[in-house]
Amino acid sequence: MTPQTPDRSPETPELTQHSLRRHIPVLDGIRGLAILLVLFHHGGDMAASGLVDELVLWGLHSGARGVDLFFVLSGFLITGIIADTRGRKGFFTSFYARRVLRIFPVYYALVFLSFYILPNLGAFLVELPGVSQANADMVQTKLDRFGSVSEYEVHFWLFFSNFVFAELNAWGHGILAVSWSLAIEEQFYLLWPFLFFLLDARRMKWVCLLLLVGSPLFRIGLLLHGSDPFFGGDLSRIDLNVLTFGRLEGLALGALLALHLRGGTAEIDPEHRLRRLVRPAQIAAVVGVVVAVLSDLPFHLAVDPDAKSRLGLMLGWFGYTFAAVGLAGVVVLAIAAKPGSLWYAFWTSRVMCSFGKYSYAIYLTHLPIRALIRDLVYGPNFNGSRFGTAFLQFPTLFGSELPGQILFYVLAIPACWFAGWLSWNLLEKHVLKLKKYFPYGRTGGTPPSAAGS
Repeated sequence: MTPQTPDRSPETPELTQHSLRRHIPVLDGIRGLAILLVLFHHGGDMAASGLVDELVLWGLHSGARGVDLFFVLSGFLITGIIADTRGRKGFFTSFYARRVLRIFPVYYALVFLSFYILPNLGAFLVELPGVSQANADMVQTKLDRFGSVSEYEVHFWLFFSNFVFAELNAWGHGILAVSWSLAIEEQFYLLWPFLFFLLDARRMKWVCLLLLVGSPLFRIGLLLHGSDPFFGGDLSRIDLNVLTFGRLEGLALGALLALHLRGGTAEIDPEHRLRRLVRPAQIAAVVGVVVAVLSDLPFHLAVDPDAKSRLGLMLGWFGYTFAAVGLAGVVVLAIAAKPGSLWYAFWTSRVMCSFGKYSYAIYLTHLPIRALIRDLVYGPNFNGSRFGTAFLQFPTLFGSELPGQILFYVLAIPACWFAGWLSWNLLEKHVLKLKKYFPYGRTGGTPPSAAGS
């Protein structure tokens, strides 16, 4: 599918200062792609039996770049909201209240489940009719395998879990492991509006450029230091992956794009600026994404664990940068898509927009859903083998587990979507109705941005 240039006919709407403040349909599709990439990444459970399987797993695990796409999109949307509404009456109250309503309910429900329900699940199950002590103990053993982070509980409530994982040098919890990226975004949301209060748009562009350059320099500094300077111990790829100052390229590029499109005063100016970005964005998308994905290949194919660690550290400092640049190019090309084209139809398709709409809850719940399907369908890993005896063994073909992997996705991805649908309809959309009590003040009779708010 070839990206279309934004040469819009008179019948199609142009990108204007006003339309930037409204919902942009293709962004739902971008969000959908991001969550699908993450699902493919975390769902890659097959054991490789040869080079082909190794390459398949490498491709699946490249879905980790979906998080980088979320970062670019968050930087673009949040910066756009701030740029369109700053200076209006009650700006800070409205901004933070709307962030709380969007982020807190589902996240805190998951934190409460992880710290107060699951640890006691074994004792609860043994009281149920037909559940033996042995089965309850087996479930509890599985829950214990998530790892204990109870001494760091306050960090999860306050969105500092990324520093917990850096200190532990491990993900620490099988459900809350995904919270590291949410923590980085929340830290960004907390400080970013205050910078706009202090600096004008031109100076904020320089801040974005500083963050874009500073993040890889921060990772290089960690590598040159040779160990974790903040928490002690050996430096790992987790440090490069989760520490806030080393993962700001995507947010900075998204913010820079939002500010660039809002430059000037003419109504048609954003369209003109977008057209000039298409060719560089095509180059950035191809080169950035390809280099970012290739940077993971030697790490993935390395057999020796120490070699994997060394390669992962060496490649980690620039892989994230290329991913951010490439995915920012993808965002530009999606926004520039001409209505009526196949490229536009892809981003606004029902499937992509549906996954995008429910992406937040899907992201937070997909790890436990993955574990449930893996253990209940294929069998829990309590007997020392990869899979025990449940309804199915992991199907193979000529020694390859690829058929089982495909079947796993057929079961897991719709289940994750359904969890997101449930969360949206039972909780999220009702909580979001409260946003009407926190409107952004108006100036000049123009309504504030609705995109991503």
